[in-house]
Amino acid sequence: MLLACTCAISFIGACIGPGPTSIHRLIVANIFVGVGFAAVPLAYAVPSEILPRRWHPSAQAGINIAALLANCSAPLVIGALTTCDAHTGWRYYYVIWFQAALWGATTVAIFIGYHPPKRHTDLDHLSLRQKISSINLTGCGLFTAGLALFTAGTGLSGGVYSWTNARTLAAMIFGVVTLFTFEIQEWKRAKTGFLNHELFVVDVTSTDFCPLCCIDIPGGYHAFRLWTFLPDPAAWVPAIVSIVLWGYVGSRFRTVREPLIIGFILFTAGLVGLSTIQPGQSINAIAFSCLFGIGFGAALALIVTGVQLSTLRVLTATATACTTSSRAVAGAMFSAIYTAAFNTRLKNSIADFIQALSEDDTVTLDEVPGVTPTIIALCIRALRQAYADSFRVVFIIAVPFGVVACIASCFLGDLSETMNYHVDAPIEVPRKQGRG
Repeated sequence: MLLACTCAISFIGACIGPGPTSIHRLIVANIFVGVGFAAVPLAYAVPSEILPRRWHPSAQAGINIAALLANCSAPLVIGALTTCDAHTGWRYYYVIWFQAALWGATTVAIFIGYHPPKRHTDLDHLSLRQKISSINLTGCGLFTAGLALFTAGTGLSGGVYSWTNARTLAAMIFGVVTLFTFEIQEWKRAKTGFLNHELFVVDVTSTDFCPLCCIDIPGGYHAFRLWTFLPDPAAWVPAIVSIVLWGYVGSRFRTVREPLIIGFILFTAGLVGLSTIQPGQSINAIAFSCLFGIGFGAALALIVTGVQLSTLRVLTATATACTTSSRAVAGAMFSAIYTAAFNTRLKNSIADFIQALSEDDTVTLDEVPGVTPTIIALCIRALRQAYADSFRVVFIIAVPFGVVACIASCFLGDLSETMNYHVDAPIEVPRKQGRG
């Protein structure tokens, strides 16, 4: 029911998003659509809970293959619709007919086809209002508002506005203050923790939860923010192929640590290679993007697997939600950081003449005294070098996080005993045996 309701809210958001007359309608529509994405942890948790623990890596590989295929196909669909109708193709046809259709089909499919057996918990005696009131809503609101303001300010800087602009500073300062207020509220006033404290209880099977969540932030989801700066097919197609191998290796040898170490080494090596790309080195860019994608496949398949196997069975969904939330936080922060770094470096690297050239401003070019075709050719070369140097900053920022992920992976525990044929939540509830 939770999955069906969240998808239905996203369907409503996709329907009201097109043709907005104000920015407020567009913001509300995106909030509605985001409700569906908030249920993503359940999509990761359910397949793992109904399969034997040994098959968790393969299950996560299958889920992430679908995610990567969507990541590859969505830009193609948007591009095709925009080509057919440059003015309204993306907004009307993609948002209304394609995105809304997907959310609607997902809602109907879940409502009709997913009927898990009723399970009882220690909270069954509470009403829905009591369950909601037990959540730390104040902390969630402060954290969301602070993060949104901070990333908005970071995203505005270096591009639309300068770092010293009042709009940039106001958003960043209010964001930092709100996040600081969140920390004080959690420390002094909150009766219910922002996260379930049982996740951090040191246990034989729970010692890897915190390291894996930390690994997921630097070495996992922030890589998705790099897709704007990568040759997409060269990165995601190898990731789709390699994730099958990583899932098989994890299930076959009942391990997460060793394949994760190898994957992050390849991941970091690809980033190092991409940071050395010069204009005209297309083959190098494709090769290093492939290396990056192969390593990234290990992070997608095995981090969530490790988290699920490192926590108590009753906290599988909670731990998975914490992991995907850390990915969302990292994605929001790194998206703003990468964009700001790229725009700042590009602005500092391109002079007025090159800027006019990049904008195909022939009037400004003609006004430059003594301009010749040779000078224009040299300027084109300088422009490409400026873009290469600006892209390089993005990958240089990402490399240290990959190194940290490699080192942290070495300290993960052995999960081979946990990866057995036990099923945490079987689809068929065993019947009680009768007497005699």
